Amino acid sequence: MRALLTGLVLAAVGIPALAQTTTPASAGQAPATASTATRRTTMSAFVTDATGAPLQGVKVKVTGPVPREGTTDAAGLVKFTALRAGDYRVRFEREGFSTLERDLTLKVQPGGTEIEVALTGGVPAPRTEAAPMPVVAKPAPPSRPPGDPKTLDVADFVERNIIGRNEPRKMSRLACTPSAITSLIQLREPLADRMHPDADEVLYIVGGEATLRIGSREEDLPLNALVSIPRGTTYSMTRRGRNPTILLSVLSGPVCEER
Repeated sequence: MRALLTGLVLAAVGIPALAQTTTPASAGQAPATASTATRRTTMSAFVTDATGAPLQGVKVKVTGPVPREGTTDAAGLVKFTALRAGDYRVRFEREGFSTLERDLTLKVQPGGTEIEVALTGGVPAPRTEAAPMPVVAKPAPPSRPPGDPKTLDVADFVERNIIGRNEPRKMSRLACTPSAITSLIQLREPLADRMHPDADEVLYIVGGEATLRIGSREEDLPLNALVSIPRGTTYSMTRRGRNPTILLSVLSGPVCEER
């Protein structure tokens, strides 16, 4: 009877039979997921006049993933840091000189990226032996090992890594050397306005067919067609037929870092 009365009293005052507790997060505890910091790179621009003399006071405007602005110093140099990799347009302006624009693709690499441009017009700075123009010494690029030879069955790789039905494009790195990148490109949607300012590209169709457009010219490419694209040339590639277009791409020129 006493046990029964005790149970009735507890139920009447609303005390739960079993309490649940939670452990609060410790102060300063990191969240379950954390984003990885974006890798950054640098770009240095060296500007001269038509005679090759360093040009001071040139306004340099960088537009792209991370916009920047700066002015060249007495050595004709301006440097931009903490830039994300990607496609950029660089504009050079100075009163009395012709405005110049350059397109380039920045990559995260040791030493960053260096570009050199010459502006036309203006009055060249006088050269005298008493006050010679400063000479900017460019550091030699770091030597890289040639790497190991690599063999690959392309047909087997495609079979194991075929593009999905809902994927517009798929790019896979196949091989890497200090001055070349070999990739497999699979297309369902067009590869539009592709350009490499610092690399020549060779394309070989290993599956399907495609239409190549360079400027106003279009050309249909069958299976096993080979295309050579010089650096600085903008082109587009569109799939023909029902099957995806599969391209073997070799970029010659840029430093390739293993991923």
